[in-house]
Amino acid sequence: MYNSFLLLYDVDGIIIIIIIIIIIIIIVIIIIIIIIIIIIIIIIIIIIIIIIIIIIIIIIIIIIIIIIIIIIIIIIIIIIIIVIIILILIIIIIIIIIINNNNNKNINIIIIIIYIQTDRQTDRQTDRQTDRQTDRQTDRQTDRQTKDRQTDRQTDRQTDI
Repeated sequence: MYNSFLLLYDVDGIIIIIIIIIIIIIIVIIIIIIIIIIIIIIIIIIIIIIIIIIIIIIIIIIIIIIIIIIIIIIIIIIIIIIVIIILILIIIIIIIIIINNNNNKNINIIIIIIYIQTDRQTDRQTDRQTDRQTDRQTDRQTDRQTKDRQTDRQTDRQTDI
């Protein structure tokens, strides 16, 4: 009996050892699964962080490009305004020089404005005006000539009398 009891004890011991080994294997598998899940979660979090960083970098790049474009436009506008101001100042200086020169020489102020006229009607109007002026001048001349002739005749008559 004693021998059979030892056999049972040995069988029970082996079963307990097998159960302990199975429990250890299950615990190891659970730990491995938990570690794998944690690693997957960490990888997903890292991927999400990388995507967010990439999106933020893209947004920052777009904002920088927009700011650069706005700065370039502002610089161009400032340059155009400066050029216009310089041109206006140059024109004012030229007019002042012309006025000073003309005042020094006691000549009337002459301001020359050049217009490029593409409209035919304005050309026609100026032509009409010049025609009228020349007509008036010739009329005055003929009037003078006729008056001169009349006075000559009158003086001739008076001398005849």
